[in-house]
Amino acid sequence: MSKKLQSAYDFIIEHNGCCTVNDLANHLNLTARSIHRLFIQHMGIAPKEYLKIIRFNYACKLISNHSEMDLFDVLCTCGYYDQMHFIHEFKEIMKTTPSQFLKISKGHFYFNRPVIMQ
Repeated sequence: MSKKLQSAYDFIIEHNGCCTVNDLANHLNLTARSIHRLFIQHMGIAPKEYLKIIRFNYACKLISNHSEMDLFDVLCTCGYYDQMHFIHEFKEIMKTTPSQFLKISKGHFYFNRPVIMQ
């Protein structure tokens, strides 16, 4: 893995995916287009999509591990503007609504998905 990609990964994880491609580009002193090419080449997806997945995973982890937290507070912590923004992203990633998913998963909201870095 290249040093730039490792630095990008570290930055994204440090911010739990709650950053933009421009934030990442500024951190790495690269253009957003260079970041895009780096991610497509090594990860097979655009950096924006990768950020979305990491942020979504972080939100699911917080929801699962901190049931005492208000859902709105969790979503704001993760950079979602409102509950509908999260639901839309949830449906886009999981292909179902959060409530349908909770029924299917019997309340186990968080999955530990491996991150594959080439």
